[in-house]
Amino acid sequence: ENHGMWNNTLVVFASDNGGPVYNNGTPGASNYPLKGGKMSNWEGGIRVAAFVSGGLVPPSHRGTRSSQLSALWDWYGTFAYLAGQDPTDHRAASAALPPIDSVNLAPQLLCPRGTAHRQGPGRTELAIGTDVAVNAGSAGNLFVQGLISGRWKLLVGTVLLLIFVLLNLIHNGVFQLVPTRSKVISM
Repeated sequence: ENHGMWNNTLVVFASDNGGPVYNNGTPGASNYPLKGGKMSNWEGGIRVAAFVSGGLVPPSHRGTRSSQLSALWDWYGTFAYLAGQDPTDHRAASAALPPIDSVNLAPQLLCPRGTAHRQGPGRTELAIGTDVAVNAGSAGNLFVQGLISGRWKLLVGTVLLLIFVLLNLIHNGVFQLVPTRSKVISM
């Protein structure tokens, strides 16, 4: 403020993922009340706290909450916009590669509500997960993808970690396998 820079400053605090939950179920951090942690697509793995501050934030937004869907990589498009730069990767575009997935958050964060400058809905969908199996240590492989669209979240894939957890519960006496007799009836 003493140097007259505060009014042009945006400070962003954000995380890339939730705290870790190790293969044996031991938490390395608390993601409570959210389920899951780092390397999972449950809310505890992908929903994180973030906040912005600085003179660029309009007084009407200070001290308020936003439930705007965003991703860490959206800051690339936002900072490019604030710096007056085009975030497009023209070299990749000329090679027919997909565009950069970064949404400019400035209109939602920095324009007062009800103004003409507050354009667009921001991010409305977010693809989550990976298209390759992630090694989950001795517990097996994790392959989960998904999509967040509006208030809906779809997760698809296989999680071999669940088998590991179930076997641990059986081993520790939480669940019992009870043999049953069944008949196969041929027709």
